[in-house]
Amino acid sequence: GFGFPAMTRNFLENSSHFTGCGPRFGKFCHNRIDRLEQEYQKAMKFLDRLEQSTLAKAFRGELVPQDPNDEPASILLERIQKERENQPKQKKRQLSLFKEK
Repeated sequence: GFGFPAMTRNFLENSSHFTGCGPRFGKFCHNRIDRLEQEYQKAMKFLDRLEQSTLAKAFRGELVPQDPNDEPASILLERIQKERENQPKQKKRQLSLFKEK
């Protein structure tokens, strides 16, 4: 999320911009509130799509120029696997619930 305040009808109706509309401008105020609410909902949907799109581009490596000298991920993973295989195996410690005396 992007941390926008909750833009509810109650918030808008109690906003200083819309207080005191009275019956003469009541319909105008409510129409304006409806339009603001629709614009807010559109903006939130757009931000959700933008966030998803940004994450997708990040996973594809499209956000920053790639260094052609970097090794491919498949080779890096193979190297890490070989390094792990060559490391001595560590004994798994068992935890005791009781202290030994």
